[in-house]
Amino acid sequence: VTKQYMDYAHTVQKQIHAAGFYVDVETSQRTLNKMVRETQLMQYNFILVVGAKEEENGTVTIRTRDNEVRPDAVLVAVAQSRPRLLCSAIGGCCR
Repeated sequence: VTKQYMDYAHTVQKQIHAAGFYVDVETSQRTLNKMVRETQLMQYNFILVVGAKEEENGTVTIRTRDNEVRPDAVLVAVAQSRPRLLCSAIGGCCR
């Protein structure tokens, strides 16, 4: 997350945490590709990416552990889902 979108990232974090999920915000100044790669190596199930488009639309881009990208996931739907419903909402990534 660049400094420009840090506030939105923390808003996303709070909403998803309130729904009972564990959420980290990457605050380093590395490139997006490096941040995504490092979080993949840490085995996070989902990586939520935010930027200008996501902030404007109130959405997040979801990247799964298998590197599948689901753009424009509605934040409210993500935050209010339970894990199995979350997986269904983003394309059945859970097995």
